[in-house]
Amino acid sequence: MPKYSKEKTPEEDGFIKFNDYFHFIKNIGHGAYGKVFLGYDLRNGKEVAVKMISKIDMSPKYRKQLKLELKILKYCNHKNIIQFKKVIETNNSLFIVTEYAEGGNLSDYMKKRNRNKQYFSEEEASVIMKHLLEALSYLHLKNIIHRDIKPENILLSNPNDLSSIKLCDFGLSTIHQQDKTLKAKCGTAMYMAPEIVRGKYTTSIDMWSCGIIMYQLTH
Repeated sequence: MPKYSKEKTPEEDGFIKFNDYFHFIKNIGHGAYGKVFLGYDLRNGKEVAVKMISKIDMSPKYRKQLKLELKILKYCNHKNIIQFKKVIETNNSLFIVTEYAEGGNLSDYMKKRNRNKQYFSEEEASVIMKHLLEALSYLHLKNIIHRDIKPENILLSNPNDLSSIKLCDFGLSTIHQQDKTLKAKCGTAMYMAPEIVRGKYTTSIDMWSCGIIMYQLTH
């Protein structure tokens, strides 16, 4: 097991003590609904990512979407989709534990490459797109629409292996009933398909987002 210094759990209350299973190493990010920590699993010493979400003042709408996100994460098992490990609930917070992708997200990696004038070749771009589309094919066969495909939501397990991408952040995802079209407007404007704006769409909207990413990789 790696010899990391034990940091105090951000929250000690609750039904299950987080430190019974995992230890925190450091804060590695934050979002609109919580913080993300790097930790390690006490059972096997492997590094994990931990998303800590406050339950205080959580709206019923967000609670419902979070429940769906967890359902989707637990349901998925694909090499290019972030792997769910465990969810731990305390009095004030929810800890969602997933595998850790040490290469960071594709957006930061693209910016770094561009700064160094190390532009993506067509072959490199095709590797990323192949594995992203394989992940999407897997989701769509299960009637899952991601609805927020963008470089920030694509992680790299290994920056030296572009096939190691991991699609993550299913916070806006939904399960689509094939006989219905969806109307909710959500996602990130730059990667949003016109059908979302019009308020009538199906799984094909994810493909539009992939097209934007492919253009960014090759220009």
